[in-house]
Amino acid sequence: MLEELAQRFPREVSSLEEPLSSDLMLQEPFEILFVVGQMGMGYDQSEDALVLILQELIVEEETEREARVARIWASRAQMKALSRQIKEVVSRGRPICSMCGEPIDPDGHFCPRSNGRERIH
Repeated sequence: MLEELAQRFPREVSSLEEPLSSDLMLQEPFEILFVVGQMGMGYDQSEDALVLILQELIVEEETEREARVARIWASRAQMKALSRQIKEVVSRGRPICSMCGEPIDPDGHFCPRSNGRERIH
């Protein structure tokens, strides 16, 4: 989306506008408010600001209540820094099983290609 905005609405973005990666690190203690089920992005041209919309994943047992929603407004420079941070965090994610291509949990997983006979770590 940032590349598309740069083409449609060119604007010089200074590296001084971007937050430091240390500013994007989570500070402990932190509390998880909800698990994200849907995400979306939007752009307000008049403010030259992006919005990241995060909607809570509701499990079937909780369908009587509304999903929580978080809207995070940020500049192009802030979103660019956030996208780099997200790529870094995701790259450190769970290793991928060479047999089935699924992520391996910290305690391993039963690979479907081994017909459940072998626990892969």
